Formats: sequence, structure tokens, C-alpha cells
Amino acid sequence: MSNFLTTVSQFFESFLHSEGSPPKSPPLSPEQQLEQTASELGQSLGALNDLARSLQARFPTTADGRPVGPSKAELEQQAIAERQERMRRAILKAHQQLGTGLDAEALQALDQGMEEIEPHLGACVGEDISKRVTSCSLHRLFREVGVLAWDRLVELMDSRGLTWPAPSGMSPSATPEEVAAAIERNRTVDGQTFLDKSPEQIRQLMLGVVKVWRSAYPSEDTGLWAETVWQGVAAGLRVQLFEKAARALEQDKELVRAIQELLESELKATRDVLSRGLKSSEELNEVLASTDRLCRQQVPDLVWELARPFLLETSTR
Repeated sequence: MSNFLTTVSQFFESFLHSEGSPPKSPPLSPEQQLEQTASELGQSLGALNDLARSLQARFPTTADGRPVGPSKAELEQQAIAERQERMRRAILKAHQQLGTGLDAEALQALDQGMEEIEPHLGACVGEDISKRVTSCSLHRLFREVGVLAWDRLVELMDSRGLTWPAPSGMSPSATPEEVAAAIERNRTVDGQTFLDKSPEQIRQLMLGVVKVWRSAYPSEDTGLWAETVWQGVAAGLRVQLFEKAARALEQDKELVRAIQELLESELKATRDVLSRGLKSSEELNEVLASTDRLCRQQVPDLVWELARPFLLETSTR
């Protein structure tokens, strides 16, 4: 057996060194070996540098090798997001407590709806009468539904025996009557503040966002925190009523016909003035004032007149 293995070994050795096999490379000179080694070392160092850069991007460090944490701006954004989320959860809990029927999914849908309507809520100015009338009417509607939403919040809280937070700084010796009067004043002031908020602020508030606070949200055991939570609930109710009214009025043929009549009447009056020519700047101001009343008062009054019965019924359900 050993002779057989030896023979086989010799056969393969002779085959590998036969003329048909590739010739062996001549041995490298010391200089060539050095050059090859240096080249391979350079390639290896390049790969190590690539790896180091990748690690540096993922795990940044200071000049002395210490890990680099989030930047001040990143930490601020994290703090803002955390506080907004706590407020959002508190508002959702309050919705559940009051039985409004608005949950996280419903509020998200309302937020998307407001995103569609907001482009029509610009300033109530400009030469485009159609856009101006729409904007003025929607702002009036948003204001009015704010009153209904606030009244609904108060009604729901009263029905469950929940009181509005007392103002800070109340004297420990204050009588129950004085405390009750202070709470009522505080609720009235908060209600007015709520009504004065813009559509954008209300949209943010219903999701727990108060941008001016940034990360400086009040502590959860303070009256200001509780007031903001209740206002957040009212914000959701306000947006809900507003969207319902806006969608319903959009399809109201009676409203469209009534607005058309107002616009045609104003157009006729304006054309009459133009046909006979303006006699003075006072006459021009009267024409402009008439158009302004149409946009700011007449059409918004008409919109509210048609929406009010529907909204009163909806807000009390």
C-alpha cells in the first residue's frame, strides 16, 4: 500500500511540473517583496480607515476618544416631544373620562380634515371675492363653534361633578364662596382665551401641542396643566363641530343660492357706480366698504344662520 501511495504522489508531482502546467513565477527580489508587502499593508490600512469612518458616523467620539452624546438641539427636541406626548395622553384620558367619543384615531382624522380646510382659512382680505367670502365665513363659523364646544365641555364636566382648577395663589383662608367665585372667574378667562385661539393653535392643542411652551410644559400636578388638558378636550370638540358644519354647508344648495343672490346684488350696485362714474373718493370708499360688509358680515351671518340649528343639535348629543 505504501508503494502505491508513493507512486501516486510521484505521478501528481510530475504532472504539476510538466511542460503543460503554468511555469512557476520567479522568486521576488527583496525590493519587490518590500513593495508588495507595502501595497498589501496600504490596502489593509485603507480598509481599516473605512471601517473607522463608518464607526465614527455611527458612534461619534470627541478628540480624546470619548463618546459624543446628542446635541443640545437634539436633546431639546426630544424633551419637547416627550412633554407633548404626555399632554396628548392626558387629553385622551380626559376625553374618555367625559365620554366625548373622541379617541386617538378620531383626533388624528380630525387633524387630517383640518389640514384640508386650513388653506381656505387665510386672511379675510384681498381682491378675490370668492376666496375672501370663504375665508371670512369659515373664520366666523370657527368662532361660533368654539362657543358651542366650550359650553359642551362645561356641561360634561358639571354632569360628572368635575370642577375647573382654582387659580394659583388662592389664600388658604378663603371661604368656599370665595373659592367658587375665583374658579368661575378662572374658567371664564380660560374660556375667552380658548375662543381667541387661531384654527392652527386649536388644531395643535387638541393633540397636546402648545408651541410657545417648547419643552417648558407645566408640572402635571399644577392647575395650569389641568386647565390645558380641559382646553385640549374642548379643542377636539371644536374641530369636530367645525368640520361637520363645513362639510354639510359645502353641499347646501340653499346656501349657495343665497350667497349667489348677495353677490349679484353687490355686483349690480358696483357696476351702476362704475357706469355713471365716481364723483369723489368718498363714493369710492362707500363702494369698498359695501363689499367689505358683504364679505365680513352679510355672507358670514348667512352661513351661521343656516349652520346654527344643525350645530346646536349636534353639540348636545
